[in-house]
Amino acid sequence: MKGKTLAVRIPAWAEKYEIGAEYKTDSFEATEEELMVSYPTAYPVEAGIEKLTRRLALEENSLRITDHFEFAKGCSKNVKEILMCVRPVCMENNTAIVDERFKISSSAGKIAYEQVPFDDERLTSDWNTDFCTRIVIECDGAEEFCIKVERI
Repeated sequence: MKGKTLAVRIPAWAEKYEIGAEYKTDSFEATEEELMVSYPTAYPVEAGIEKLTRRLALEENSLRITDHFEFAKGCSKNVKEILMCVRPVCMENNTAIVDERFKISSSAGKIAYEQVPFDDERLTSDWNTDFCTRIVIECDGAEEFCIKVERI
């Protein structure tokens, strides 16, 4: 079944909800190995990003997320990707190590992290921790870059 496209069914009730409709995708393709989504209006005009195409590919022990940006002429090409997790994070050679089980790396840019404390007892109870970690991948000048999440 390699390479076979999968159909995605949208429930009829979902058409009633318009919240966020302006950010909808214009293209969605899926195979057993990868998912390709195009977001023409995911960002406000002032961001200078005219289109984002995201490709997610499953590999043997990893997930590869490749983003391709189309920028408006004369706009900054500075992009920040933010990942959130509730597991411990440390840094090693511009690679985030999550829970000593996963490595997050990027083909371009710098990776940093910060802990964000919870101020909600429900979150603390549900996640069994009193903080989450924000992993920030900042890239300046690249129109395409890749984030790889790899099992250690």
